Amino acid sequence: MCPSCWSSGGYLLLPRRVAHVLTVILIGFIATASVAVLMSPINYTLVEPHRLSGAVLEWRWVRYFSPFVNLYAVVFLIGGAILSALRYSGNPATRHRAVANVLIAVGAILPGIGGTATRMGYTEVLYVTELAGLILTWMGYRMSVRPSVSPDTSPARSHHPAPGIP
Repeated sequence: MCPSCWSSGGYLLLPRRVAHVLTVILIGFIATASVAVLMSPINYTLVEPHRLSGAVLEWRWVRYFSPFVNLYAVVFLIGGAILSALRYSGNPATRHRAVANVLIAVGAILPGIGGTATRMGYTEVLYVTELAGLILTWMGYRMSVRPSVSPDTSPARSHHPAPGIP
């Protein structure tokens, strides 16, 4: 998941000033975590040529950054999508947006499930769940940006006969 996705949920749910502060903190946190991961020595005896694993990092403590970023994602991306789905579900004209937000929430949850499988030794599951999550999130986005069609404004069917028929 991308930091901009998480922080945009903050902008939708929180006052602008609070969202700004949280975004700055998030960017600083991710930058610090990235530098720590890049600087961590690698234990080459644990490297498997066919599988990625955080177990190769000598500095085990760098893996403790990820739960905080993931918690932020759960609260703002998944929580925001679920809250939006609930808000949109009451109006028939915006019900498609409720479904769209459910797709986005499920799409955001799937990489977390894949990450859990990875920690249990099933690394390949992560790639499948990330792809499925991206597809569901994209489908949700596409569904949410289509115009609303209310039953009253839908084009009426023409009752005129086809040309050439009396």
